[in-house]
Amino acid sequence: MIDYLQAGLFWSLTLVFLFRFAPRSQGRFGTKTMR
Repeated sequence: MIDYLQAGLFWSLTLVFLFRFAPRSQGRFGTKTMR
């Protein structure tokens, strides 16, 4: 029942939030991608 667009936006926001609030020490997904 969840639209693909809704899910995409939600995931994007979640990823951005995690990257923004994630400590520099922890780079599981690779901090290089962000910067």
